Amino acid sequence: MEGINEYILDRSIAELPGDSIQEFWDIDYGMFERGYGIVRIFPGEVFYSAKNNIFLGRECIHTVVAALNGKIYKVLFRFISPSTQEYDAFREDACNYLTGKFGPPTKTRRPSEFEKISIWDGDFGNVILDINMLGTSVIYTSSMLRPRKKSLLQRLFGSYWLRQTNTQKNKKRGARKPRPLSASALPTPARLRPPGPPMFDSPTIAS
Repeated sequence: MEGINEYILDRSIAELPGDSIQEFWDIDYGMFERGYGIVRIFPGEVFYSAKNNIFLGRECIHTVVAALNGKIYKVLFRFISPSTQEYDAFREDACNYLTGKFGPPTKTRRPSEFEKISIWDGDFGNVILDINMLGTSVIYTSSMLRPRKKSLLQRLFGSYWLRQTNTQKNKKRGARKPRPLSASALPTPARLRPPGPPMFDSPTIAS
């Protein structure tokens, strides 16, 4: 059960206290789309603001608790500060917190010299630490978005169905009688070589 504060992945929104979240207004959706490119992409998806927005002892002004069909699937806390000292301290604390909890990042990317993205994968989903010049974001995402693996029974049944289908196709092909060639389809000397000058294996070069 991973997340930030009471905003736990896969938890039902209905289980949260009424004063814990605030559903986005249209202006909030527009602000996050313009500022961060964050938009709803699934039917039944709703964004909320986290009222309990203290993380690692600091207030995160921009928060998103995204729910899909009434269950939390993403939690985003973003810390912004005009103080370079505060910003650096939060960045270091966030990195130490996630590394201490999940170990070294699964992978790290640098989209630019001003941004660094670290990702921790787990059975629950993943956590992203996005650090850039404008702020630091901690993003939890649920594994509910991952494609479900087929069970052993489904895989065995699928293999059996595929074998049966191929067997039936092969039987139908074997039952077909070969069609005799018509006289017009047989090669004739005229069709074997088009009229024209003799063909040579290699061109003759005049000396």
